[in-house]
Amino acid sequence: MAVTVCIWTPGVIVSRNTTTGASTAEDVIGHASLKTDSDYLSFWPATAVGFNLSTGALPVASAFMTMADDRKAEAGAPQFTVTLNKLDEKAIASFIKHIKSTKPLYHAKGFNCSHPVKIALYEGSKKTQPNFVVHASAAAYAAPADMPAMMENWARATWNPLDVLKYANQLKAKFG
Repeated sequence: MAVTVCIWTPGVIVSRNTTTGASTAEDVIGHASLKTDSDYLSFWPATAVGFNLSTGALPVASAFMTMADDRKAEAGAPQFTVTLNKLDEKAIASFIKHIKSTKPLYHAKGFNCSHPVKIALYEGSKKTQPNFVVHASAAAYAAPADMPAMMENWARATWNPLDVLKYANQLKAKFG
């Protein structure tokens, strides 16, 4: 049994209209997800308004997506995957069940796609702390009202998919 962390990096997606031939470019903030043999964890805003990074985006309703949804939204397969073979999948499954039942609000500069993956890895790694610091903006110090108590202290800094990749690689080095 294994846990796989999937990372789509920030960048620009260029698409071409097949009818007109016109190209459009869209900035993407990247995405982090996690899959086990029985679960898939992919946390998104339920509406596109959740991606407004210039304003910090107010918290919005969240949605959980499938790998097919992620591939479509991110224009292909993840750029990085990290497979971890020795994490506690029962602890991860318990966290995934919990977060899917509570449906916390999505906040692009607060509780974004990276946070649930980070917490799932933390729970599955016997609560191994990351060996690096992610700096929080001043606004991140006010925890969203609906955030479960277990997430409050560690979710104050705005993680991004590359932070999750760094943490997954740290856990890979420690646990295999």
